[in-house]
Amino acid sequence: MIDAIESEGASATAQRRPTVLIVDDQVANVHALARILGDQVTTIFALDGTQALARVAAQPVDLVLLDVMMKGLDGFAVCQRLKADPRTASIPVIFVSGLTEGADEERGFAVGAVDYIHKPFLPAIVRARVHTQLRLRSALDQLERMARTDPLTGLSNRRHFDQSFAALVAEAGILGFPLSLMVADVDHFKRINDEAGHANGDAVLIGVARRLAATVGSLGIVARWGGEEFVCAVRLDGPAALALAERLRLAIADGPIAGHPVTLSVGVAAVEPGRDTRLAFVRADAALFRAKQAGRDRCVLADG
Repeated sequence: MIDAIESEGASATAQRRPTVLIVDDQVANVHALARILGDQVTTIFALDGTQALARVAAQPVDLVLLDVMMKGLDGFAVCQRLKADPRTASIPVIFVSGLTEGADEERGFAVGAVDYIHKPFLPAIVRARVHTQLRLRSALDQLERMARTDPLTGLSNRRHFDQSFAALVAEAGILGFPLSLMVADVDHFKRINDEAGHANGDAVLIGVARRLAATVGSLGIVARWGGEEFVCAVRLDGPAALALAERLRLAIADGPIAGHPVTLSVGVAAVEPGRDTRLAFVRADAALFRAKQAGRDRCVLADG
């Protein structure tokens, strides 16, 4: 039966719409809420708390409409579990309930709900409150993206790279995979700014960022470190990272960027397990300095 319900409101544009999970042990309520929300959102469904948690774990959800009184895990318990998991804690939860006591509402907000809709529900109230929370969620997501993104190139910024690199180092320590750091500098970038203007310089940085990101792909994280300097952390040992750095160098040199011939110097350092990660930056920077001293447009492996 639930499969039949889920076909309601589906369309070719579903992936571009927010996803709302409706959780209620009464199928009639599920149908009613789905009809009220219409085709402005993609609706998925669960008939009990356990199924609701499985749905959220299986796919991205933007908002949960959660019945309070259900057999097994009730709505309060489901909400508590969602808020206790960092992966789902930010999903807004609106309780839908026939309970009218103030203590019940207070408990709902205490476990992390953002709003409360009483049964029997009014369609206009349901739509207004759902759309308000979806707009707030979208705005918060946008602010979060802005906080971790370099506004010029669209790459990760320094702050986000630091956080991601620390997580990668911790993961590498547990799982034992190799990890290397690359520090890259656009050669003679000041000359481009001075001769062609900062707008052209910005266009060059955007083009360099695109080529770096396309070449690294899923092998690691690329970020703009500042000015004309970029950093990259990859799941490779030193020699393999040096080979990738050479591919990056060749990708940058492969034709003009924004009308300018551009070259790249890269310093590479393997991240040593158990040692202060700042040493990897020091060693990669030293390797980059050696690349520049040797004439630029080249890659150098620290301690190599």
